[in-house]
Amino acid sequence: MTPVLLVTTDQVAQFAESTGDRSPLHLSHDYARQTHVRVPVVHGALVVWRSIGSVIPASVHITSVQARFHAPAYADTEYQIVDRSEGNTHYIEVRDGRCLLVTIVVVVDSAASPSVSPGDHQWPPQIPRTQARENADLFHSDNGDAPDEVDIGTYWPHVDCSVPAIGREWVYVALAVASYVVGMEFPGRQAMLKGCRVAGGGGAIRPGNVRVRLASRRALDRGMCRLAIRLGDAGNGMDIEVMAFIRDGAAELSPVTLGSGNAGIALVTGAGRGIGRAIVAALNERGWRAYSLQRRATEPWQRECDLLNGPQVHEVAAQFASSPVSLLVLNATGPLGELSVDSRHLPRVAEYLRTEALLVLNPLMAVLPLLEQAGGTCILVSTAFLKEDLDLLVPRHVGHYLAAKASAEQLVYEAQREAPSVRSSVVRLPPVRTSLAFHLRTDGVLSVAEAATLVLAEVPSSSTPGGDALMRQRTPVT
Repeated sequence: MTPVLLVTTDQVAQFAESTGDRSPLHLSHDYARQTHVRVPVVHGALVVWRSIGSVIPASVHITSVQARFHAPAYADTEYQIVDRSEGNTHYIEVRDGRCLLVTIVVVVDSAASPSVSPGDHQWPPQIPRTQARENADLFHSDNGDAPDEVDIGTYWPHVDCSVPAIGREWVYVALAVASYVVGMEFPGRQAMLKGCRVAGGGGAIRPGNVRVRLASRRALDRGMCRLAIRLGDAGNGMDIEVMAFIRDGAAELSPVTLGSGNAGIALVTGAGRGIGRAIVAALNERGWRAYSLQRRATEPWQRECDLLNGPQVHEVAAQFASSPVSLLVLNATGPLGELSVDSRHLPRVAEYLRTEALLVLNPLMAVLPLLEQAGGTCILVSTAFLKEDLDLLVPRHVGHYLAAKASAEQLVYEAQREAPSVRSSVVRLPPVRTSLAFHLRTDGVLSVAEAATLVLAEVPSSSTPGGDALMRQRTPVT
């Protein structure tokens, strides 16, 4: 039987009390409703902790944990856990159907025994943190003398005695520290945990001061936060590496209202946040009636649609059969993780390419007949990293992402040949500051509003049908 993950609302509240990470993103429906997630999300650290406990027996000694977060998990929702082990390493994936939420790599030492026996177990009392800064400017300074390291004081979480992890408490402490620092100290409530790594630990871990060091000021300038966290002293402490994404709160709070539809009906994929949401908002402001096709719909401008489910996509498209659907924007893409081309990653690379193809093919095949009737336009949002002579540093281990985008471009070209009355366009955008931006280590990163403006430049001002498929190398608006 496939293991499942189910975190209840009460468990989220308990974790918040235990760790001190009381970010409203996890606890407040009113606050979450103003963000792209719409409803409170489960702490990423809690997802990792409970996923590990679901597949690795408590008697097995853990030596290191590394996690990467791709999409949020929600309370009271059942997810699937896939565990693949090679030697002493467990590769764990948390999935919502075909949607990848979290990848976890756990290294164990099966020969080792727990460093603390249940009879001798004495857990130090919790040290509450009541003066959390929630300060995204902790490492910023207008006069250029911002510190690279900050001592935030003594910290220690509380672990309920029912936690079946004697000898494994250091993992909980590490995850608690990462969650608390990111959610309550820096960057604070505007943060989304993207990844963490911790190694070592044991029975000697005791309360101590938490020192937070900014590992990359350059990443901070791009909305990403790399932190090196030290808990305790050299003899009884641990080191934790954290990556967090600083959300653009102002952009997310902007409401989207359905437009008049005088300009036509538009369908946009990958519009739950970021570029896609900005495109939907701009289209509606310009008189379109633009809808986002997404897995969870909570607003009038959203239509619930799992793009990986072909029949469901066709059912949703059929709802617009009597409407003048004249624009399709293909912006959906799966979580971008770094994958090298080797035998260990080959299954994940193959699955990634298959998923990316479906994210393009399913809506394209379902909506193309409607575009033919209206003489409409199809726009694919692609990446400038495909341009060979582009003077940019292409990041490592994202060849699968570039291959998927190149394949998507060819699929749009093929659709143009099969439906010549449809005007097709491919827009290769420069790097954009989204949750994927930490993979794109270049200068000149665009905001989502600038990116949306460049994409919508491909929307024809007249209704003249047809035309050759276009390639656009877009640059920032000046």
